[in-house]
Amino acid sequence: MPVVRPLTPEEEAELTERFAAALSLIPVQGEDADFLIAGLNIVVDAVRAGRPVPRPKDELATDLGVLWGDELCRVAGWSWAYVTLESGAEGPAVTSPDQALMVMPVHFLHRAFTDESRQPLGLFKQLIAGDTSAPPGGLLLLG
Repeated sequence: MPVVRPLTPEEEAELTERFAAALSLIPVQGEDADFLIAGLNIVVDAVRAGRPVPRPKDELATDLGVLWGDELCRVAGWSWAYVTLESGAEGPAVTSPDQALMVMPVHFLHRAFTDESRQPLGLFKQLIAGDTSAPPGGLLLLG
């Protein structure tokens, strides 16, 4: 089972900074989550195509992952936590309100840069539509 703990104030502050940095990267602005995530997808597609990016891919994945996760929290009532998996992988994650599902957005975006089957907009829409289910409290890792 994954170990889940609340974010520290320092981790929350870093997420806030990363969110602001991500907003400056995407070509679509506004309050609508679909537009923001579609803009994020444009950046992911640019990375996949080998186009130049404004910062190192690790930083880019972190910034975009925070934006993706924050929008899921805002739109679908998910929440941030810090997760350590049995494999030893760890980092910020967003968890569903019933703690049945979680996504580690930074890890997801890292993988999305090289794996075209990982579609940030597609997974986002699937999750806000409730098209994925798991038993409450199970913390099934998606993405």
